[in-house]
Amino acid sequence: MDPEIVAEITAQIPVYQSWQILQFTQLAVFTALFYYYALTLDDEVSQIWPQPTWKMGKILFLTTRYSAMIYMSLLLVLNWPHHASISVPACEVLGLTADVSGLLVRTFAEATLWLCLYALLGGKPKYFYLLVIAFLGLSIPAIVLNSMHVMSQRAIPQNTLDHLLGYPCNFLRPQRPDLLAISSYIVFARTSLALVVGLVTLFVLYRKQNHNLIKVIRREGGIFYFSTLILLFFSCLVSTPGSPVKDKYSILWCLRNLFVNVFADRLLLKMKKVDDQSTQAVISTLVFDHDERSGSSVSETADEPRRGEVEAPVREKEGVVTGFETSGKAMRERAGV
Repeated sequence: MDPEIVAEITAQIPVYQSWQILQFTQLAVFTALFYYYALTLDDEVSQIWPQPTWKMGKILFLTTRYSAMIYMSLLLVLNWPHHASISVPACEVLGLTADVSGLLVRTFAEATLWLCLYALLGGKPKYFYLLVIAFLGLSIPAIVLNSMHVMSQRAIPQNTLDHLLGYPCNFLRPQRPDLLAISSYIVFARTSLALVVGLVTLFVLYRKQNHNLIKVIRREGGIFYFSTLILLFFSCLVSTPGSPVKDKYSILWCLRNLFVNVFADRLLLKMKKVDDQSTQAVISTLVFDHDERSGSSVSETADEPRRGEVEAPVREKEGVVTGFETSGKAMRERAGV
């Protein structure tokens, strides 16, 4: 073999060793996420598919879930050795498609939590416009900056080691890490704002309430926000140019993709199963329609106290009449004596 090729391969071995560790880290996360999706497929079919097409909960659920599947599948095609022949333009297109899918996953997953904020605020139009403006005002700049960062990553022809190991695509490193850092800080600010608004809303409006919707949002939403904030904080440190904090194997990226998708998915499924009569109306207008069977069971349960309230005065009246008859009879007996 040509000595120059040997020297090139030898110089690249440490890079490929690190890349292999990253691959198996990603594979563990992808396996866990696909396993979770398989476990919840029955809930998806029974709870989500029957919903109206344009119901917001259905749109967010399906977009987040299937964008994540597309994203993971494309990363497996691009990053794993399978000795398939893919042209440089095709690698470019697949890479951009994967980046768009990843942006959709992260954006729609967090939109789920903002929708929960809207539900907590009672679904009033003024809150809807405020939340939409705040969410888009922070999301659009982050998406644009992140897109400029990933667009600077170009596909290039395979090198010798890529060809020998069977990697189908090769990419240059992104050239704008400063834009990625700014985007990360904007996303961190967006998530922090939503957490603060959610905590204030829960404390002011629902401090003394403990129905099922509040329990779901506290548990699932709380885990989502706190885990996401912690991971975003360290992601900001890692993405900051010149920062001593490094994430050589993209552990933060892997954990964030796992937690964001699982908890956003669980939150929507749990909200669909909320059966409190006091909260079904709000959720039905915002997120999901509840089926008629659950509605009829709730109405039947609600009717029973009303029947009891009608019967109770009758029993009390009968008791009063009986009492008067008894006392009247006793009085007449005494009067007769």
